[in-house]
Amino acid sequence: MKSGRSVTLPKLNFSPILTKSVCVARRHMMNRYLLFTYYAGRSWGGMKDFLDSFDSVAEALENLLPEPSRYFQIVDRDTLQIVKEGLTIFKDCDPQAFSRE
Repeated sequence: MKSGRSVTLPKLNFSPILTKSVCVARRHMMNRYLLFTYYAGRSWGGMKDFLDSFDSVAEALENLLPEPSRYFQIVDRDTLQIVKEGLTIFKDCDPQAFSRE
């Protein structure tokens, strides 16, 4: 049987110094470039598509198998901007090489 009493949990206050050091520690747990990969049209979403983190974009690209229907995104951990994306079969292609100019 449930009682009519509600339980109130104590509010936790963290020191700003502790909070900042925890954030810095978490940031250094992963390398700079985050690699997400999934089959085109069948993404799981967010961290479910996360493969691994790497020190460089080149290192991340080396760890991709060139499959015709697999999509990838490389995200900069610091800015959360997509650095490179596309189908893994074209991972080594430079889009600037296809310019009409």
